[in-house]
Amino acid sequence: MIIVLVKVEMTALEPTGRLRFDGANYFPVYQPAPEAKACVWLSDGKPRDIAKAKAFADTEGYTVFTYENEKDPLGRARAEALKCHAK
Repeated sequence: MIIVLVKVEMTALEPTGRLRFDGANYFPVYQPAPEAKACVWLSDGKPRDIAKAKAFADTEGYTVFTYENEKDPLGRARAEALKCHAK
């Protein structure tokens, strides 16, 4: 079982569509946006490992996702975390 830790932070930037005039040039204006950051805790975890990951995640502000057979566990965990964050 693949154990993945994910944290959503407001570290990404997205354009607002507005331009800011500074001197003789126009520059795009950006605003903060959510960005999911993920890491694999264990690629072959057991139930006791899930408990350890959850204990660590609770203290550090992460969310734990587990997958049986997933080709891209980090990508899926990031997508699920952003979907939960948007609600």
